[in-house]
Order: sequence, then C-alpha cells, then structure tokens
Amino acid sequence: MTNIAYNTSKHIIECAKIMRVCKDFDEGLNQVIGIIKDLIPCDRVYILRTDCYPVQVKHEWTAPGKISASEIFSHLANDNVSAVNHVMDDYAVLVTRAEDFREEHPNVYQDMVRNGMRNQLAAPLYENGV
Repeated sequence: MTNIAYNTSKHIIECAKIMRVCKDFDEGLNQVIGIIKDLIPCDRVYILRTDCYPVQVKHEWTAPGKISASEIFSHLANDNVSAVNHVMDDYAVLVTRAEDFREEHPNVYQDMVRNGMRNQLAAPLYENGV
C-alpha cells in the first residue's frame, strides 16, 4: 500500500505541475488524460460538463475499437445525467459497477450496458462552486 500511495502521489504531483506550467489549459488537460489512461487499465478517460444538456464532452481518450464518450453521451437521456449527478453529490470519488444502478436507476443501467460500460471511476471537478 505504501508503494501504491507513493506512486499515486507522484502522479498527482506530475499532473499538477503540468496544469501549472501549461500555457494552454486544454492541452494541459489532454496531457493529464494521457497520464491517467496509462496508469489505469481502461477503455475511456474523459472530462465532461454535466451542468448542461446535452452533456458536453470537453476532453477524451478512447481505446481503439471502443465507443467514444462523445458518442455515448450524445444518446444519454437528461434524467440519466441528473441521476448520476445526484449520486456524485455524496462522493469525492465514486467507483461503481453498472449493476449498482440496476434497481434504483434502471435507465442509467441500461445506458451503461448498451454502451459496454461495466465499471466507472468518477470524480467531480468544480470551478467556483459549479
């Protein structure tokens, strides 16, 4: 666990340095996404804006042969976005399985299954409280 904590801290500092020195905010976020996708075995890494409809995918990386986040969220119903935002209100970082949504939010579950999303790790980012 000490090694995991060290590596995590090292990468968080690396990402913070990138964002601090990068003159182009969007390019900095793309570099951070590149670090994340190399650290975590995943199909997608994306940053999206959920306070609007349709959801805006601001930055993304998608593994070859997988459906992009832009494609997934272009078909996502507004009430499904609201349900996920509501769940996120209580967590700094949320790790879920599609099954976690099956009973309480069946539409979210169906969207996840339809788009091949088995698990997700999500963390809200806020700017000026939004």
